[in-house]
Amino acid sequence: MGMPGVESVDVSPRSSRNVLGASAILILAFALRIAPVAAARPYIAYVDEGNVLHSVVKLLREGRWDARWYLYPQLPGTVVKAAVCAWAPFYRASHGHPLARDLSSPPEVYDVLEPFEVLLIARILNAVSGVIVVALTGLLARRLAGVPAAFAAALLAAVSPALVLRGSIATVDSYATLFVLGCLIFTDRSRSTKRPGLAALLAGAMAGLAFASKYPSVVVIAAFAATTLLAPIGNREKLRRLALAAAGLVAGAALAMPALALHGREVWAGIRKLGVIYTEISSPSLARQAFLAAEPNLEYGRAEIGFVVLAFAAAGLVIGLRDHRLRPTIGGWLAFSGIAIAIYAHQFYQPFRNLMPIVPLACIAAAIAFARLRQLWKRPAWGDAVALGWVVVSFGIPVATHCWKRFQLVDSRVEAMDWLASHVHDGDTTLALREFGLVNQELVRLDAPPTIRWWRDAAPAIESMRPRFLVVGVLLRKDGTTEDLAALDSIRAAYSVRARYGERPTVPFNGWWHGNRQVVTILERKPPTAVP
Repeated sequence: MGMPGVESVDVSPRSSRNVLGASAILILAFALRIAPVAAARPYIAYVDEGNVLHSVVKLLREGRWDARWYLYPQLPGTVVKAAVCAWAPFYRASHGHPLARDLSSPPEVYDVLEPFEVLLIARILNAVSGVIVVALTGLLARRLAGVPAAFAAALLAAVSPALVLRGSIATVDSYATLFVLGCLIFTDRSRSTKRPGLAALLAGAMAGLAFASKYPSVVVIAAFAATTLLAPIGNREKLRRLALAAAGLVAGAALAMPALALHGREVWAGIRKLGVIYTEISSPSLARQAFLAAEPNLEYGRAEIGFVVLAFAAAGLVIGLRDHRLRPTIGGWLAFSGIAIAIYAHQFYQPFRNLMPIVPLACIAAAIAFARLRQLWKRPAWGDAVALGWVVVSFGIPVATHCWKRFQLVDSRVEAMDWLASHVHDGDTTLALREFGLVNQELVRLDAPPTIRWWRDAAPAIESMRPRFLVVGVLLRKDGTTEDLAALDSIRAAYSVRARYGERPTVPFNGWWHGNRQVVTILERKPPTAVP
């Protein structure tokens, strides 16, 4: 018998196992996401990181909270800036000068983003957000289908390539996924709580925060609307909840992104510009990324989700629709997912990161099907073991291998600077190309600061300076052809190759990510007697 007025606590072996199992899944999720956060240090390691963080550096440089740049919403940048400001005293203590001294100027080349701590903090925040998404995925699955479904959904979310691959890079999509999931949790709670109005208001607020993280994510409000309209309640109550959700959406979006009220036209212009950009570039289709090979910029040659998980997810959705208790919630998910897929599928540029908010729902739906199938087994433990083994082999090992490779990723510019740092001494002259996007914290490693020039301006500098070392590469022209600068007759006549790193040409667009494996060739001037 429990003590009067004290809620009893389940301390059974099963409860202990559940806690240990949940802890293990969260630790796994965190390990996969945190291990690669320093990938390519100190350079950007994903195409979108600069888009997210250049405006943050601008905020830090100017001491403001609104960069007046609305291609992306404000909330992720605001969170990163707040975290960097909190870290600034520690930066001063460890570097001996304020962080503001090392902030990069408006970049001439996309890859220039300094100091690295800004990028690192943004990546860590994304990793933490990813772990929270895993936890919430498990909690929502437990609410809908019980403990076995909770473990299955959380484990799938922990190792899902679509979530893990982006767990250690700076994107707005992790924030959008987190708030979309929050909206769906409050949406489901609005059906059973004694205070449905509050749940409706909070669901709307989460949708507003999702909008302030990634504009199209606001369509999650369609899930609330569909769920509410399908709920067995009176029309008047439905209208009340819809009105409260709408109020919450407006309030959440306005609080998280004040520019909506202050600079509405500029925000709308940013949204329209992003739509235009998505028509000017292309990518493999969402279906190809889902079933065959992930988004190319991630260099993961396997599916983002895969046939098996999506087949189980489809079965779980059917099961949910046939269950009168789950039907309103699943109907809401289908409304949201259908609209989101329709928005992104018609564009030429279809990076799978756009569908990240849907992935936890696929994990939960698959877990619902697994939990129903599990009920048919005479020995569920054997089925659990088989399912666990399949998840480990199909997802766990491949994503862990990918994360390990990311952990080991070294930018070719860093390799080149390592060589120069051991060979360049006081009095030596070095000329490097501005096209590479070399960052200052790498250049200061040399005893003698190098001269940086665009290739179009390099010839006169080479002729007048006669530098001992040249740092050149392979330039990709806009017509698709390449030019290996080290192979030019004028260069070969006076210089010999000393080191070469990287495999890919330098892109001809300075406003586009250059990648981490640009060809970087180091040449040393031949002795005077060897020069014709």
